[in-house]
Amino acid sequence: MERDNPWPQHPTPPPSLLQGLASPPPGRSNAFTVGDSGFIGNTDVATVRASKFLSIQECAHKFREWHSGGGTLSSPKNREKSLVLKVSARDLVNLKELLGIDDESDKKFPLYTFNSASSTLTFRCFPSPIHGQVVSTISEGFYLALFGLPANTKSKIYIIAPKKYIRFYAKYDGSEIISDIAVQIYNDMGNEVKFILEVGLSESYEKLVEDAQLWLEGTKTVSVVMLVKLYEDPPYNGPTHDLTDEEFNALQFPPKNEINQQSFVVNGQCGPATYKGLTWVGSISGFIEIWGFEGASRSACRISDRIDLLSADKSMENYFSMSNFIDIADNDHPIRFDWATYFENLRSHIKELAFNRCYITLRDRNRQVNASSSLPAPPNRQLGEANVTGGGELANILSNL
Repeated sequence: MERDNPWPQHPTPPPSLLQGLASPPPGRSNAFTVGDSGFIGNTDVATVRASKFLSIQECAHKFREWHSGGGTLSSPKNREKSLVLKVSARDLVNLKELLGIDDESDKKFPLYTFNSASSTLTFRCFPSPIHGQVVSTISEGFYLALFGLPANTKSKIYIIAPKKYIRFYAKYDGSEIISDIAVQIYNDMGNEVKFILEVGLSESYEKLVEDAQLWLEGTKTVSVVMLVKLYEDPPYNGPTHDLTDEEFNALQFPPKNEINQQSFVVNGQCGPATYKGLTWVGSISGFIEIWGFEGASRSACRISDRIDLLSADKSMENYFSMSNFIDIADNDHPIRFDWATYFENLRSHIKELAFNRCYITLRDRNRQVNASSSLPAPPNRQLGEANVTGGGELANILSNL
């Protein structure tokens, strides 16, 4: 099935708009690598590494460290980042079975994607409130556009919440991916996905581009992918992580259950958010790109200018319409995304994220203190290892780090 550029009414972007894809905007890379795995965090462009393949056991070990926040990955800055591993499609089947995350499981964690073209397995964290509000903004725009459609047309359009997709073709066969939003159109061929939203705060721009290529080149129906890349400046690094016990106690944090979102001060519309003189969320910014096909090319590319998120409310006015995705006889039925309301509410979502981070920090600190006070005494070598009580418990504690 041939797919045409869904915006014939818009002029083709000049080549200069597409040149920026190979050269990212100035910024600081924050890629964290452990062995042959990588954490791709709040970066402008962080390459998904073409490292050697990891064994199933190595992947399982990396995953458990990432999931537990222990071992070499105990730093708070890694808690909100994705874990990227190089694994073959064959080993992926065994790894999912080993970790108990097969396709039949109804567990919602961990969220993962697999790109068979690059053999890249990515474990994702739960989306932050800031990420989630972008998803809501785009979803609401589509729902509002549906109201003006004839009933027989409206019934053919589905706005799909995050859902796993597994049907891909050519070099992407075997891939698995979860969209932030998918717009499906029901026609004679069945339910066909036409539009995809991918949002990244913890995901890198490079990872979003790879996802766009997978959707566009790996399916026979998707014609439009919207990328929303969010940045946090400075990236979160756990403001108390490097403090000594004396320095931490001097801050006099109340019990974790006594803090609330109103404890945090958000400076400006987009942050940062502070509490106890520490920054819990940096300033939020971002941009939007639209990806599709250029002319008769079957290669995915950016088909719009890069749109600064702060100006998106005016820049994207009348940019989309329902006629881009389904035949409508009477008019285009424009889709408008209310970015102004997004920014009006952004302060509350920044506070929510700051509260979550602080609460987890205090919870984990309490657990560390309690664990330290409950550790068994060192073995009495004069009695011999076999007579030492508590050794098994200590081994279990250490093995779970």
